[in-house]
Amino acid sequence: MRSTTAETLEQFQMFKEGDGRAFKYFYDLYNRPVYIFIHNLLHSDAVAEEITDDVFVLLWNDRDKINDARHLSNFLYFVARRQSIAHLVQLKKQVELEQAWAKYQYDWATQFDEVERAKDEVLVLIFQHIDRLPPKQREVFLLSFTERMEARDIAQRLGTSEKNVYKHLSKAYEYFTTVFPRNHLVLILLMTILQ
Repeated sequence: MRSTTAETLEQFQMFKEGDGRAFKYFYDLYNRPVYIFIHNLLHSDAVAEEITDDVFVLLWNDRDKINDARHLSNFLYFVARRQSIAHLVQLKKQVELEQAWAKYQYDWATQFDEVERAKDEVLVLIFQHIDRLPPKQREVFLLSFTERMEARDIAQRLGTSEKNVYKHLSKAYEYFTTVFPRNHLVLILLMTILQ
């Protein structure tokens, strides 16, 4: 801690009154030591410079709260420590956020791969069993499932009623409920919606 000289006491009084030259006096006196203090905590030139600047802005803004030249010195190091800790906390939060985002992306990709594998299994099962459907059911099901046609469009194409189309689709799905395990049935329905 620096000893308080007559010049420092005089500069402090002028600083308290808002004199910019007195502020520069303390800036020149403490800038390098505060920078070194922060740099030793954070090991980054750019961050140490930025926080040092912030510390002196706070010194100027809070000059009315500072009692004397010794208090000014303590204030600078207290704020430097507080700002450095805040930076480290923010950095930790940012790293945690980036890690959480990376985990989310990995989990999503893994789940997506699992869904794609399950969809492939279901497609194989559908096409293994589709030939066992009666011809009209098979035709209606394929138009609905592979071409994504709506019931009215299928009815129009086949020259039948929508009621018959729904009846054929219902029978086809009823058949698949006897062939597929329960978990695959949900996936079949999802595939028809999301395909």
